[in-house]
Amino acid sequence: MSWLRFKKNQILGVAVLFLAFSLQAQTDTAVNQKHCLWKITAPKNTVYFLGSIHLLKKENYPLPPAFDRAFAEAEAVVLELNPDSLSPARLQPLMLTKGMYAGGKTLQSSLTPETYKMAEERLREMGMGIALFNSFEPWLVALTIAVAKLQQLGLDPNLGVDKYFFEKAKQAGKEIRSFETVEYQLDRIDGLSPKNQEAFLLQTLKDWDLMAQELDALMLAWSQGDTQTLEAKLFESFEEFPEIYAKLIAERNRNWLPQIEKFLQQERDYLIVVGAGHLVGKDSLLQLLQAKGHQPQQL
Repeated sequence: MSWLRFKKNQILGVAVLFLAFSLQAQTDTAVNQKHCLWKITAPKNTVYFLGSIHLLKKENYPLPPAFDRAFAEAEAVVLELNPDSLSPARLQPLMLTKGMYAGGKTLQSSLTPETYKMAEERLREMGMGIALFNSFEPWLVALTIAVAKLQQLGLDPNLGVDKYFFEKAKQAGKEIRSFETVEYQLDRIDGLSPKNQEAFLLQTLKDWDLMAQELDALMLAWSQGDTQTLEAKLFESFEEFPEIYAKLIAERNRNWLPQIEKFLQQERDYLIVVGAGHLVGKDSLLQLLQAKGHQPQQL
């Protein structure tokens, strides 16, 4: 079926399930250049924290040398999830099982007429009819539209920072760990209430025309390690949707904290690569660790 072929082409976009911070990387331009990179020096080891960009362009490489230096010192790399779990053969059945309605319910019957009409218009602009998605839940429609737009802007999940260090770690024979499984990540977003699923879709539709502009602003903030601007840009749209923020950011950070505290007690160095949104803001991993008495240092 045609929609199955479409999903197979888009399926790797699950890497941006939780706000793909699709920014453009730049190389070091000054001795004191700050990055979205931190370290915590513990009595026995050092743990690095790298704010990941889940999609990039070929011209964004090479990444800043500071990233590679952190990788070189680390003996283990920790990611949000293992990129190998995103293969279409494994991911497609999960997406269809979790993201499709059953029992006669449809996208049109679940949305307000205004949201449905806007979705219909956006999908038409992408060359697709909304009938193709009438069995999809709103979160899956939102994700599909977001991934399509980002790819339209030339961004590729196969070129993301996560994937880059995953492949680099495999080649170097370093230990690779992950905080979550793809099943868990899908359950987080699939578990949103119907109201918040529609809000997620509506926000995606409204941001369509601003996405390119916002990416440029985020790129500059990320490349300069400007955490205040990153926080403002990334979390502005969450203010009206606390449930989405809790499920996609705050709760996950708290879940990861005990594992990170164990890493800080080891005698080996770690590089933790997670979405940039997990490292800025009041509920960030770095704030949680600071509250525990650790002292993150931005590099």
